[in-house]
Amino acid sequence: MPFITEELWQRIPKRPSVKAISIHVSEFPEAQSYPFHDEKLEERINLAIEILKRVRSTRTEHKLLPKTKTDIFIVVADAERDLLKDTTQFIATLASSNNARILSTNETSSIPNGCAEVNISETCNVSIALS
Repeated sequence: MPFITEELWQRIPKRPSVKAISIHVSEFPEAQSYPFHDEKLEERINLAIEILKRVRSTRTEHKLLPKTKTDIFIVVADAERDLLKDTTQFIATLASSNNARILSTNETSSIPNGCAEVNISETCNVSIALS
């Protein structure tokens, strides 16, 4: 792979400050040199990833095959609801789910009986329909 990497590096446009003749002798980029770092976005994605990890683990514990599509009910405090509102399709797809619904703490009565409960954080719980 080093030959492909070198070929790609030679062809991409470089900043004027990059003077190295090869990727092998160039400096490794520093993360703080990029202005597009977004703390809020990282927080949203990290929460979605944590939900996915726990949902997948619970599905495995209950021997649900990936082809078995289930519903997911994410119960969050109002502050975290805004964090997750754009990630429901992402969560549903990667968790092998038909639907991922975000509910507030006072909407838990709409969760069907027989769901597996997973605690994600102090303010976030997930219920996974097992049938």
